[in-house]
Amino acid sequence: MVFQKIRKEAINYTMIDNAILRKLQLLQLEIAKEIKRICEKHGIDYFLDTVLFGANLILSKQITFVITLNYFIQFMRQAANLFRDATGTFYYDRWKPIVEGLINVVLSICFVLVLPSEYNVVGVIAATILTNLFVCHIVEPHVLHKYAFKSSAKTYYIRNYVYIAAFAAALCALHFCMVDMSSQWLELLVNGSIAVAIAIVPCTVAILVNKDFRHYLHGFTRKIFKRNNSDN
Repeated sequence: MVFQKIRKEAINYTMIDNAILRKLQLLQLEIAKEIKRICEKHGIDYFLDTVLFGANLILSKQITFVITLNYFIQFMRQAANLFRDATGTFYYDRWKPIVEGLINVVLSICFVLVLPSEYNVVGVIAATILTNLFVCHIVEPHVLHKYAFKSSAKTYYIRNYVYIAAFAAALCALHFCMVDMSSQWLELLVNGSIAVAIAIVPCTVAILVNKDFRHYLHGFTRKIFKRNNSDN
């Protein structure tokens, strides 16, 4: 719903610049909430499955990790894709799906052949992650900045890959911070709290150090104070 509203606004702009894209990318950092939800899922699904459905239906932590990371990487494409569609520049990356599909299939086959059978699913999802990182996350912002913004995508690349790296690091930290307890419910509570903490802290820091966030926060608070003064 949020992205649909922004899409309508983006189409109405006659001059689209990097500031708007940064604003949308900052909105994706409201992913603070999304990351929190994903990390909680990554941390407690193991225990929920154990308690509710039994141990036979539990996914391995490796599969859960790559699924969660892949979901986040896919989500981080939405800002560039939204403006690509709004500006009509999708024509310039018309060959990307073919290249993306070929690389994904080749990598998936290679990983299935090379990795042990218990890691075949992980290898296929890892192939999708690599394809997204080194094809989609490079081509789509490049096309948008070159043909719509008429500028370099370097800053966008740096910010985007830093966010992804921070999220992957948070997932790794979550994996090593999990604790085992005799009580499943206590284990669920403790590990769920750890997951929430690991999700909130880096996301809060990332948002606070973002200059665009500080700019919009300053404008928002100034409007509130101005409205309060006018009411008085």
